[in-house]
Amino acid sequence: MIEDITSYIKEKYPEAKARCCGKDCISDPGSELGVYDIEGFLVPLCPSCAKRLEDDIEKAYEEEKIKPNNYLQGVLGAFTFPIPGILVTILFFMLRRITAISGLVYYLLARKGYLWAGGKFNKIGVLIISGASVFYAVAGTFVGYVALIVKEFYKEFSAEGVSIFNIIKYAVKTVLDNPVVRHDLIVNIRLSLLFCGVCIIIYMVLSLKQIEKTKVKKSS
Repeated sequence: MIEDITSYIKEKYPEAKARCCGKDCISDPGSELGVYDIEGFLVPLCPSCAKRLEDDIEKAYEEEKIKPNNYLQGVLGAFTFPIPGILVTILFFMLRRITAISGLVYYLLARKGYLWAGGKFNKIGVLIISGASVFYAVAGTFVGYVALIVKEFYKEFSAEGVSIFNIIKYAVKTVLDNPVVRHDLIVNIRLSLLFCGVCIIIYMVLSLKQIEKTKVKKSS
């Protein structure tokens, strides 16, 4: 399809000459150009612009390498920002659903918190973000399950005169002490890890690709 479109343009505008796509390029239209592969995008560039782009990428890469890691601050941010995401898990538990969207919410919030705290976005950073996402996939399931028990308690029994704190305490104790309820919780945690884990792994892979060094290769 691209070849057909290119042929059509050449026939339609025979006098037109290819131009370099480099920023602030001063080469003349029709000068010697090469087609370069930049992360899957084919771009026509003159040799000088291609070299300048490679130098700019190398400079940015070296500057990123010398930045402080700030892993501790990043960990604090990654494990703080996803807390509101638990509300999403609670909502789906009330609807008696487990969805992968919770994993997406936890990952995006953990990433935002990590970067906000100044954590270096490299392979270790991606692992920290992913670890925080998995942690909240489990923690969110536990909190959501407890919230569901509290809801059922209000539905089945009169809660007049009983503080919400005592009801939550009773729900947590039921989850931890009752073997049947605990088994059901473990099943739900496994399902959450399965659904959320798929989403987290996908975004983890995308993030790892994002931090790879951009390469400028001449297309054959």
